[in-house]
Amino acid sequence: MRNIQILANNKRFNMSKDDVSQIINSDENLVRNFISSITNAVNKKVEDRESKRHRNFSLILAAIALTGTAGIYSIITTTIDTAVSEAISKERASVSSIIAKEVEREISEVNDQLKLDKLFQQITYLAFSLDFKNSFSNSERDLVVNYLRQYKKGNGEVDEEFFTYLEKIVDSFSSAYLDSHIDEIYELYGDRMLEHPGISITLIDHYGRRYLAALHDGKKEEIDLLSPIASKVKKSAIRNNSPELAIALEFGESVFTQNTPGIDHVENLFTQAKLLSDGDKSILISRLFRYRKSEYWQKRKRYIGVVIGRVYDEFFAENEKQIVELIVSDEVFRKLAARAVEYSDPLQTDLLKWARDNK
Repeated sequence: MRNIQILANNKRFNMSKDDVSQIINSDENLVRNFISSITNAVNKKVEDRESKRHRNFSLILAAIALTGTAGIYSIITTTIDTAVSEAISKERASVSSIIAKEVEREISEVNDQLKLDKLFQQITYLAFSLDFKNSFSNSERDLVVNYLRQYKKGNGEVDEEFFTYLEKIVDSFSSAYLDSHIDEIYELYGDRMLEHPGISITLIDHYGRRYLAALHDGKKEEIDLLSPIASKVKKSAIRNNSPELAIALEFGESVFTQNTPGIDHVENLFTQAKLLSDGDKSILISRLFRYRKSEYWQKRKRYIGVVIGRVYDEFFAENEKQIVELIVSDEVFRKLAARAVEYSDPLQTDLLKWARDNK
């Protein structure tokens, strides 16, 4: 996006008759160069601004506030038309037409970007609003999804700052079990979301639980829909240095495959788990233990919490000896104890007691 900054000051465009005559008597390329030189000269005034979004629009925002878009257009066309007419009246129409189209295009581009900038600020506000609330209304939910749709449609800039705010939205929606809305956001921004570690962690939880519930209930359509997404979120967890999250989900999946002849997937997973750092082992065990009881991670009991509890209870029943082997290390035990002190919640307290009883 090229910047254009316009001030209601004719001196910025003050040219002698000779100057204008020389331009007009040259070919059309020189006229275009004239337009470009005006724009480029003004652009230099704002290139050192820190914020890229606001750098492009600060002066034009002020000008629009004073005169409106029509006023800006009038200032430019009137100023240049006057200089041209004084130089040579017969060329006035063609030159002003070229300049007018250029200015109109510039202002149109800026207006489009201003709309995106406004959408970005609205998304930012709602992201913080959802993050600070324990609950939110359906109208707030629908509004933020609508803003995200518009931002995507307008090809709004999707950078690290954007994903920081999107993470807050996805976290809030996941906590509220808004499956279809998260699906729509994922459809809009797709695999780019998985490149962001915070969103990746939320999505492996969200889609992992849904996939395990679909496997438990034998819902083929949902399994077919969620299986490729579950595969992607596991890979993203590994890429984002959280392999223990992928292993935890695969342990849950193994409940539905471990009795299949010829499959030694569980053994392979435990081999991978033993290679984790002590810190990652403590996170893995905490996660496995967390899913055994819905009250550890649900504010109120829901069906999916009951299902996930059954899945991981069964996994513990089948593999408790191997799970205990993961806490043999004194360092792993110390980290579990430290987590219990740090978080001071029922999950960590119960987990530490289980670890002491089984160590």
